[in-house]
Amino acid sequence: MLNTTTQSNASHVLLRNVPTSISGKFACEVSADAPTFDTSIVTADMEVVELPTQRPIITGIHSRYRLGDIINGNCSSDYSKPAANLTWWINDIQVPPNYLRTYDIQKHLAEHLESAVLELNFVVTTHHFIKGRLKLKCSARIHNIYAQESEKLIEEDRPRILASGRSPDMNMYPFDQPGDADEHNDLQLPYKNAASRRCALDLQQQPTGFLLMGLLHLAWTAVQLSRTGRRSQDPSSCSSLQSQLMTLGKELR
Repeated sequence: MLNTTTQSNASHVLLRNVPTSISGKFACEVSADAPTFDTSIVTADMEVVELPTQRPIITGIHSRYRLGDIINGNCSSDYSKPAANLTWWINDIQVPPNYLRTYDIQKHLAEHLESAVLELNFVVTTHHFIKGRLKLKCSARIHNIYAQESEKLIEEDRPRILASGRSPDMNMYPFDQPGDADEHNDLQLPYKNAASRRCALDLQQQPTGFLLMGLLHLAWTAVQLSRTGRRSQDPSSCSSLQSQLMTLGKELR
């Protein structure tokens, strides 16, 4: 027999400190006085809930990801009765089922409590990042009496751009690859011949802006030479380039 509190009355019953074992079907019986003594009984299921003591826990998620990376992590609920219902969210949008994997409920046999685990797995794409950030959230709910959530903020890990304007992960192979069967197709890369090397050394004496422009010009010239089959570069073009750069510099000043 359960003890009621002083807050109970003819239409309401308040029970305190009840064990989870009393969960089940409860009945309310109403009887009329004489002479009819009519009786009406209504039944309903009641579940006694033991709430988690902390928020859901997110594990396995890093702080930075690149496009194409795989995000894989778990959301775990603290022990409760029953286990909490878990939901993953990406930028406040509920995650589709194909991103998820549900594990069996873990039971704490000594205290008859339960814990849930929900795995998240997906490939990062451009639409996941908003202004370079992605927000992951896991919410835990038990009926309408418990609701908690945890969040992880992720930043987009963009490739570093070096001073030369090249990413360290950039493909290093040239666009024009010489054929194995063509013995006379000698690809002349920048600074491959003596004239180019002398020109580059002279340009290194110029300010950084002029040097960059000179290097771009030499690279373009080398590609053109390789495509036309020419093996040398006219040294006079270097002097012409230096003269043009100096004239441009004076105009900019």
